[in-house]
Amino acid sequence: MPVTSPSAKGRNSGLQQTFGQAREGRVSCSQAMAVDAHTVKQQRAILTILLATCQRALEAFQAADNVADESFVDDLERIIARTKTELDALREA
Repeated sequence: MPVTSPSAKGRNSGLQQTFGQAREGRVSCSQAMAVDAHTVKQQRAILTILLATCQRALEAFQAADNVADESFVDDLERIIARTKTELDALREA
């Protein structure tokens, strides 16, 4: 079974609902596609802000060389990696 990130699952369910409405004649396919494009644009913007914020925070913590914050630095590095993966996935969408 393929592994799907929580954000991809949410994105897919929203698309299914929108395109389901198009199949039922409640919205046109072009309207459904416009909603999807807007959603992807918003997700990209939010992820870009998150990535920049985490990168700046990581730089600050690394410059301070504070051992007490080592676990936080690890968390930031994981968030940065995951955010880059999500952005790549949105670029392919």
